[in-house]
Amino acid sequence: MSYIALYRKWRPTTFDDVVEQSGVVAILKNAVKQGRIGHAYLFCGTRGTGKTTIAKIFSRAINCLEPVDGNPCNKCEVCRGILDQSLLDVMEIDAASNNGVDNVRDIIEEIAYVPTRAKYKVYIIDEVHMLSTGAFNALLKTLEEPPEHAVFLLATTDPQKLPATILSRCQRFEFRRIGVESIVNRLKMICEDAGTQAESEALYYIAQEADGALRDAISILDQCLAAEENKLTLNSVLNILGIADGKLMEQAAEAVLQRNVENVLLAVDKIIKDGKEITAFTKELITWFRNLLVVKSTGANTVFVNAGEETKKELERLGKNVSIERVIFIIKELSVLEKEIKWSLQKKIILEVGLIKICTENIDEIKQIPGQAGGKETARMANSTEGVQNAPKTAETKDTEKKEGVKTQRNKEEIDVQQQQVQYRAMAKLRPVEEENLREIFLTLKEEKNMMILSYLRNVRALYYSDSVIYMVFCGPAKEIKKESMAKPENISIINDVFRKILKRECMVKLYTDDELCAKEDESKKDDGDIMSRFDKLAEDGMPIEFE
Repeated sequence: MSYIALYRKWRPTTFDDVVEQSGVVAILKNAVKQGRIGHAYLFCGTRGTGKTTIAKIFSRAINCLEPVDGNPCNKCEVCRGILDQSLLDVMEIDAASNNGVDNVRDIIEEIAYVPTRAKYKVYIIDEVHMLSTGAFNALLKTLEEPPEHAVFLLATTDPQKLPATILSRCQRFEFRRIGVESIVNRLKMICEDAGTQAESEALYYIAQEADGALRDAISILDQCLAAEENKLTLNSVLNILGIADGKLMEQAAEAVLQRNVENVLLAVDKIIKDGKEITAFTKELITWFRNLLVVKSTGANTVFVNAGEETKKELERLGKNVSIERVIFIIKELSVLEKEIKWSLQKKIILEVGLIKICTENIDEIKQIPGQAGGKETARMANSTEGVQNAPKTAETKDTEKKEGVKTQRNKEEIDVQQQQVQYRAMAKLRPVEEENLREIFLTLKEEKNMMILSYLRNVRALYYSDSVIYMVFCGPAKEIKKESMAKPENISIINDVFRKILKRECMVKLYTDDELCAKEDESKKDDGDIMSRFDKLAEDGMPIEFE
């Protein structure tokens, strides 16, 4: 006997064997048990989710001589006839190759005759959206008022292409993508049956590649078992699929994080020599950094990364020394790079140039002030000097300047100290958000799964409010980028809602970096004693509470 592909061998034969489609299965089983059989059903969903499989099971269940709890027995004469395709009362038609008016006319002529051995004459039309407009029009009347013994089971991956007149005459069922865990469990079952030892990481990778299609996953597994029947490893899966070795992928990603151009180029060279596809490698690299971002934002126990525990722990380790902003920057750059590689004839060069750019570009760099030289440090000092010069002068300062004149060159440490004093005075009339309220704000964001907003708040040095205005002050490296990220309308809307809920008032959020704060009134009119001490602590220690 010729070899049978695994996806055919492991095709479910009862509703109870179907993976994940519990909603669809429950309705169809109850319809069989109650004898409430409709005349037309439409099964919609992506490939490999069980549409045709359930259609075949349903065709046997409604005709079975001895059904068991809504399932076909698969042993009676009718079930066996349908399984071996010797019973012509159940017909499976491929609409992709039989999409004309003449094909539908043949169905209309045949459907008038009563079934020979079964109770119902069933027509399973796969990829029904491929029928022509004329074919749909010819089928319409029969689909609306078929003979009592006729049942139509239509399956499609593209339901929006079906005319509304067809959709309105069918009971519609939506098939969901199969989850990674469910696919992995089915693959484990198949491997155990075949006596194959399979690495967990290998099965997870196959499940990810299948993209919710169980049939695709089983087909990939079938291919891998043909190459190495007794043992399935991640490296063998990657080699068969033409994708970079897992360790090599991890080394390339780590080299990017460490800005090690030499190691990055070595990884690219190894990929090319191994005959791997550059586009596929870039796609996998994007997925790797996406997983790193999710693990860094939600922890190693996250359910949003489809990988084994060892991989999650490794991602957590590598994520400790990199900021979220840096990872987001890398993902964006790789996405642009992927598009460039897709249409380039020099894929290797484009990949190398793109990765070198990612390694050497500093996202924390502040733009140089026009007309000045000196780069980041010069720009920072110029901003600081300008803030101090424009700030209101104390009586002592004015007296000193009258005697000595305005200094054109200031020591860096003196500038920092005086600038910090200016910032404190600017905050003097503001009240800090109480620690209890801060905890509620953080917990609310966490409960509502706004982890990105929560990560931004980790970089806020102070939260103050005055009347209906919330002031958020960013300090430290990349403060400009952090401020810009928080300033996005969707983020401001979220934080406004949380503040309104916790502080019981309408609030407007204003964002600053420490460099942007300056005194707007004469400090002699302000009493900044207690507030100053609070702000001193915030400026020194950051937010006054710990949160997970």
